[in-house]
Amino acid sequence: MRRKIQTLIFILFSLTSVIYAQDKGNVSFYAKGDYTPITDMSHIEVAISSTLDALPLMRRYYDGVYEAHPSILTNRSMPSHYVVITNEWQMAKRLFEGVYRYYASHGKRDTKIVLLYGGELDIHADSVARVLKLCDALYLTPQDDRDGIDLLVQSFWGGRAIESKSDEYTQYGLKRSSQEKSRLSFHIGTNLVVDSLNSCIDKIAQEALDIKATPGLSVIIAQHGEVLVNKQYGYTTYQETNAVSPTTIYDIASLSKIVGTLPQVILLFDQEELNAKETLSSLLGIEGWQGKINVGQLLLHTSGLPAGIPAYALTVDSASFQPPLLVRKRDAMHQQRIGKNLYLNLKVKLRPGWFVEESDAEHPIRVSRSLYASDSIKSIMWRHIANIPQQTPTYRYSDINFLYLQRIIERKRGKRLDELFDATIAAPLGLKRMLYNPTNKYRISEIAPTSDDLYFRKEMIWTTVHDETAALMGGVSGNAGLFATAYEVAKIGQLYLNGGTYGGVRLFKQETFDEFIMRHDPHCRRGYGFDMPERRNGKTGPVPDCMPKTSYGHTGFTGTMMWIDPESETLFVFMSNRIHPSVDNTKLTQKDIRSKMLEAISRFLHP
Repeated sequence: MRRKIQTLIFILFSLTSVIYAQDKGNVSFYAKGDYTPITDMSHIEVAISSTLDALPLMRRYYDGVYEAHPSILTNRSMPSHYVVITNEWQMAKRLFEGVYRYYASHGKRDTKIVLLYGGELDIHADSVARVLKLCDALYLTPQDDRDGIDLLVQSFWGGRAIESKSDEYTQYGLKRSSQEKSRLSFHIGTNLVVDSLNSCIDKIAQEALDIKATPGLSVIIAQHGEVLVNKQYGYTTYQETNAVSPTTIYDIASLSKIVGTLPQVILLFDQEELNAKETLSSLLGIEGWQGKINVGQLLLHTSGLPAGIPAYALTVDSASFQPPLLVRKRDAMHQQRIGKNLYLNLKVKLRPGWFVEESDAEHPIRVSRSLYASDSIKSIMWRHIANIPQQTPTYRYSDINFLYLQRIIERKRGKRLDELFDATIAAPLGLKRMLYNPTNKYRISEIAPTSDDLYFRKEMIWTTVHDETAALMGGVSGNAGLFATAYEVAKIGQLYLNGGTYGGVRLFKQETFDEFIMRHDPHCRRGYGFDMPERRNGKTGPVPDCMPKTSYGHTGFTGTMMWIDPESETLFVFMSNRIHPSVDNTKLTQKDIRSKMLEAISRFLHP
């Protein structure tokens, strides 16, 4: 029976899939000669006026969009684009009267004036002529409902391809224009397959909440560049005070490796400033056995380096306790549980002078909300890495590999990783809610907390990175440190699916990226930086067998995941804080929550 149902769903999918692969409705685009759709968003500032609730629709593409009256044009610092969004002509007329008054007294300025209008226009009306003469661009659809406005917003940002067929507004200086789809679009309307997929994801997400695998989660599923599932569930804590929203920012943990660090490596490969065979000796002057490790081994995790650094152990005062520091079985002196079968000495204290409760010149590193560390800790951690004894260069997942990649990137570019990410990735793609050290820009209520650190930072980790190594590195680390929303991560995923381009901005070439999603070692399932499905007998992998061998992605310790299937052009992003309030909570993995969602994707969306 189940096979018959699956066959029926597949047949219905075959009949209806073209519905969501194509644009809904009819949007026309007219523009003056010097107007072009937005591509590089590094210097874009968009203000809108609308009687509709259009701000959330606009902010899906760029969180920096804000609402403003036409009087904003009188400000010295004017936005790059002023957009009127409406399905009521009288409202458009009133707003443009304000624009007209400004232009009459100040003259035409650099701000581009754009009208997104849902409904029919009387082309012969004097008010229409007066408004359109002020417009630099007009996006128009006959649909005057919520879906029509959504179409217009997506079209403005390049989420929809447009091929206008009429020249009826040429008398106002607006020429018929077209544009290619360059950004993710959002599904509009009803479709059996999409609705069934959403219902299935709802049930799996509810299961995760019911068993307390995580207090909340956010899911994005896209295919062919169109978002089919965009859902948020639960709360950021079990106290249920802040519901998860599309703007909830999560600590994405090791997902930072492929979202923050790896793009910089790809850029260096693309510009022929780095290759897989170069060694740590030639790149960083590293001596000894580690100097022979090459970039390819770092990316594949075959360097032989251990999983990570005992960051906390390096910060303790050895004179404060009688060894051992840790034991695997609880006893009178080791009562503090810090992990599975791992207990900490009760008398241990942090090294004197290394930490303070308030930042000062000697303690600039914000390890948590009330703990700041000496900058010298970084050199101590690197000294520890340099003295790691040689191990067999076999596959062993290691954060240290990406710490070294960070050093290579920063040495090549002469800037910190976070500065490079902001300038080369976040700014051109318009990623406002993907950043290191988010407390510098966002309120605590906008960020999901991670775990209650009972032994090191001794508080709930909230707004600072959970990973101890990344925290002691100042929140900017090759292995972790990025915070992001699900949709911002999805933009990076679509960048990869597109082979290096998003929003009309090309960051690297397809042929360069292809090298990173290939398997280079028969003894390792991974590509360069990316995790991939396991197909070797007796080995377990990160995703269920339904995922094609060519798919790739990564997971994060905090309960995050991005997985990409290039064969079906499918993208899956999962955000959660499953380690809240305790890192011992492994129900998300035990109950295969993410795998069940991937299986649902395979069942409904794979041909």
